[in-house]
Amino acid sequence: MPESANLMPFVCKWSYYHSEPQQFETQEKLINHIDKHDINSCNRTLRDPFYICPWEGCNKHKSSIIKLEEHLYRHIRQRPFKCPICTCLRFCSLDALNHHLIINHNDIVVNFDTDADTCDENEELNLEVIHLPSRG
Repeated sequence: MPESANLMPFVCKWSYYHSEPQQFETQEKLINHIDKHDINSCNRTLRDPFYICPWEGCNKHKSSIIKLEEHLYRHIRQRPFKCPICTCLRFCSLDALNHHLIINHNDIVVNFDTDADTCDENEELNLEVIHLPSRG
C-alpha cells in the first residue's frame, strides 16, 4: 500500500527554532533535521546549571547535554501509527503497522485518512481497518 504524499507524521516540535512544528515524511528526515539544531541553546542562561528540553510542551530539566540528548531521543523516535486492534503497539511507519496486522491479526491492513492531521506519539491517525481476501 503506497503512503500518501500528504501524510507526514514525523514532527519536529523544537520550539526555539520553529514558530510552528515542522513535519517530515520519514523518521530519518526528522532525525537529519534535528541534527542541525544546536543543543547548546537549550541552556537558558550561562548561570543556569540545567538544560531545558526544547520540545514544545515538555520543559524537562536535565543536568548535562548528554542527558538532554538521551531525553530528546524519546521525542525523535516517534511511533505515530497505533495498532487499531491491540491498541498497545505503535509503529514508526504504515508499512510496519500493516506488516504487524497481516502477521498478527489475520490479513488485516489499514487505510488512512489522507486528510488527517499529523500526529505525534500522544495522538492517533484516523485509520480504517480493511480485511484482505483470504489466501487460497
